[in-house]
Amino acid sequence: MRASGLSVVAAAGFLIYGIGGCQMPSTRVAGVDTQAVRDPMIADIPKPGGFQLVDDRSVFWQSGRLRGGKCEYVGPASVLTVKKFYREYMPQAGFEEREWSLTDGLFRLRFESQDEVCNVSIRRRGRSTAVTVEIAPQAAGSTERPVQPLSRP
Repeated sequence: MRASGLSVVAAAGFLIYGIGGCQMPSTRVAGVDTQAVRDPMIADIPKPGGFQLVDDRSVFWQSGRLRGGKCEYVGPASVLTVKKFYREYMPQAGFEEREWSLTDGLFRLRFESQDEVCNVSIRRRGRSTAVTVEIAPQAAGSTERPVQPLSRP
């Protein structure tokens, strides 16, 4: 009887622990793991867990400290979950959000660091979500040119 009583207490403990464990951690939204993982292509730009590189739709180059490219990833998270992911994790990677837009179901987010510009596009593709990450060096100097009248010789 005593062993049986301990079994009941242990089972109740596991049940209570299991119910308490149903709370979703902050990196989990709608049952999809949105934890940041390191991508071998663009190592310091966060990628949502469960997203895979679509290599035949991607291009990337690196030369010294300069790099650029456009990489596409496909995964199971919803478009809104992925948008939230990038808004949360890009500042941790040293990028500041500059703007975002939504046009015909396509989210576009623009981030900048001191050295680079990163554009993230998120859209639904069938049952999956497609994410395109474009990275390029930040323009050196001002893009505005002073307007000077033409002088006649």
